[in-house]
Amino acid sequence: MPAIEVFAPRSEFFLSLLRIMWMIQHLTEGHYAVWGPYFSTLSMILQVVFARNEAAFIKYGALEHDDDGLPTYQNSSGLDYATFTLGMQRDAGSMYLALTYQELDDERVRVAAPHVRAVTVLTVAEDITLPFDGLRTQAAFAAHLKWNWGGEISAERVASLSAAQIHALRSPLRVWPETKFFCHHCSLWFDEAHPARACKGCHRALYCSVKCQRLDWKPVHKIACRMWRLVAERETHKKVRKAIKKLPLDPIENFPT
Repeated sequence: MPAIEVFAPRSEFFLSLLRIMWMIQHLTEGHYAVWGPYFSTLSMILQVVFARNEAAFIKYGALEHDDDGLPTYQNSSGLDYATFTLGMQRDAGSMYLALTYQELDDERVRVAAPHVRAVTVLTVAEDITLPFDGLRTQAAFAAHLKWNWGGEISAERVASLSAAQIHALRSPLRVWPETKFFCHHCSLWFDEAHPARACKGCHRALYCSVKCQRLDWKPVHKIACRMWRLVAERETHKKVRKAIKKLPLDPIENFPT
C-alpha cells in the first residue's frame, strides 16, 4: 500500500477526481449503451480513492475528513443511490462474466483445483450480468478467441473449443431472454415504430434500424456473427450435446465440499 504522502494533497486529489466524474457523467448522460464505460471508469476512480483512504487510515487511524466516504461519490455522480449501486454491480457483473469465460479454456481447467469448476459459476455470472452487457461481453469473448487463433475463425477452430466454451457461446437470446426486446446496438426497446430486425447471418443479433445494424457490424457483430454461426452448427453434433449435458452447471448441486 503506498504511503499517504505518495498521493496528491486531499483537496487537489478529490477535486481532480470529481472533475473526471462530472465530465464522464455529461458524456454518457441518457445513453444507456455507453453506461458500461462510465461505470468501469467510475470503478477505477473509486479503487484509487479507496487506496488513498486506506493509506490515510493507516497513518491517522481515521479518514482525513468525514466526507471522504462512498456517499460523497454517489452524490457527485449525479445518480440516486439505487442507480449508482446497480451501476457498480453492473460493471462488476460483466467483469465477473469475462473472467469466467477465460477460465473455461481446457488448459485453465487442467491446472485448476479439482473442486473449482469455472463452468459451475457460469450461470451465476450470466445471471448477475445485465442483458445488454452480457451480449456485449459474449461478443468480446468471441473476439478474444479470434485473437488467440491468430485472427482466424473457422469450423476447425470452433471444433477445438471445450464443451463449456461452446455452452458459453450459445445464443444470447437464450442466455438473456430480455435481449429479444431491445436493439443490440442502441438498446432502444422495440415497438410498432421500431420493430426488431434480425441479422440474416446468425439470427441472434436484433436491431431497431438498418442504421444501427450497420453501425454495430464492424466494431462488434462482424466477429460475433461468424462465431455464433459456427457454434450453432457445432451444437447440432450429438457428441457435443452429450458433452454439454454432462457439464456441472448447477451451482447448488455442484457446490464445492
